[in-house]
Amino acid sequence: MLGEGEELAVDGTVVRGRHTFGVIPERGGVNAVWGDAVIEVAKRGGHDLIRPRHPEHPLRTAFTGTPAYAPDPRWAVTGTYTPFPEPRPTTVGAAVEGLQHVYDAPGRIRFHIGGPALGLTAFNGHTPGSLMVLFTDATSGVTTYPANRALHIDPPGPDGTVVLEWLSA
Repeated sequence: MLGEGEELAVDGTVVRGRHTFGVIPERGGVNAVWGDAVIEVAKRGGHDLIRPRHPEHPLRTAFTGTPAYAPDPRWAVTGTYTPFPEPRPTTVGAAVEGLQHVYDAPGRIRFHIGGPALGLTAFNGHTPGSLMVLFTDATSGVTTYPANRALHIDPPGPDGTVVLEWLSA
């Protein structure tokens, strides 16, 4: 409930008094602006959440980027994508301890990096036909993000061939 004279802009629409956000679909969300704060109201892992942000905060405006490893062409490998007969609901972790997400996985990618065959579960990517895999490795939580990293993959060729480009370790 907003006080007398207070207003909130919810996805660009000004509201006053009482506002109900209604049902927010999984992975959906809306932004509410109040003064210099942007408040994201969203649903993740079946839980409603509120994330306040201050876009002009010095910690955000002074951010110059995340350190990254130099690209190394040795980490561009060819693999084979095999679709599942039906997408498989697959649970993955999240940055928040105890929170999990369930995504439909359309298939699996097999590849070799100097040894036995390896495999990764593939998820739908951001563009039609593209794929994404989530993975961790020995750098996870040491010099890279601990929860996982994402690798975006172009659509498979007609024979299922994909190129996995871990150009930064």
